[in-house]
Amino acid sequence: MTLNHRPATCAAIACAAILQASFLFGQVGTGRVSDRIAGMETQRGVFQAVELLSPADASVEQRAVLDAAVRSWSLLRLRHDRVAALLNDPLPFVALVIPAPEGSITLHLERAELWAEGGLAVLASTGDAAEPVPAVHYRGIIAGRPRSLAAISVFGEEVMGFVSDEEGDRVLGRLEGDDAHVFYHEEDLRGRMDFVCGTGDASAEEVPPIPAIEAGARSLNCVRLYWEVNHDIYLNKWGAANTISYMLGLFNQHATLLANDGVTVALSQLYIWDVPSPYVFSETLAQLNQFGITRTSFNGDLAHLLGYSGGGGIAYLNTLCNGTASTRMAYSGIHSASERAHL
Repeated sequence: MTLNHRPATCAAIACAAILQASFLFGQVGTGRVSDRIAGMETQRGVFQAVELLSPADASVEQRAVLDAAVRSWSLLRLRHDRVAALLNDPLPFVALVIPAPEGSITLHLERAELWAEGGLAVLASTGDAAEPVPAVHYRGIIAGRPRSLAAISVFGEEVMGFVSDEEGDRVLGRLEGDDAHVFYHEEDLRGRMDFVCGTGDASAEEVPPIPAIEAGARSLNCVRLYWEVNHDIYLNKWGAANTISYMLGLFNQHATLLANDGVTVALSQLYIWDVPSPYVFSETLAQLNQFGITRTSFNGDLAHLLGYSGGGGIAYLNTLCNGTASTRMAYSGIHSASERAHL
């Protein structure tokens, strides 16, 4: 049982995205998402109350794991009947209540669509589409707090996301190997994963390329993102369904940050290495170079490889309109939840 996380992972992904297309993030404040939701709060009955989580008492084992990883936390239980109801009939606008020791937090959220038209998850072993994962994704703010931002994804067995305001980031996710969820402040983590953000121009040793994925039409109105998931993440998540859920949750958080700054993105394809991949290097630059050698074309405007090796994000600068596939790529070395928990 280990602690779920978000901060270092999203920082690495955001770092590479900034380099790819010169996106610039500021501190969380008023933006496109927060302005839209704040403007809707004056309308009665728009946000329907939803309670997917309830407070839970921690076992001795859970308390030991959580106390070792974070100074202050809330343990929550998923209300499976209400999750199933929401997945069966996704509401366009919800008021999601998250129990916390200092008082419950209510989020005003709008449903978000992550996939581009025709977007799907593909398994490397067969080249076939993976079974769809039932999910609904939301983004918005803390109720009555326009200088805040939140992204929440709901799956059959998990609710994951972040809540940001002037006090920092709070993280919500499932304890791995457990049905319980944890909600905590990022600043309360007892350890931190350092990461670097850089650009690269060297080349890795060439290996025979695998067959290319057919490239799709490029768009400047909505940036279509192709995400490729390395084998180490697949192994850590114990299969395709968990990997897809984890990646979609991360994508929603990433897309929410961009949407708040007026940049619209959609996931054109999620390619999962459910078999060993050619991305076996320990350095981020080498991983990026191998990505360019291996993936000679892709379905999207920008391509992003994610894995556990290295620490941080690396990409080429100002390449959104560049016609060369290899220069429209990025690599993010994210961190597993188990690495976080054992700091």
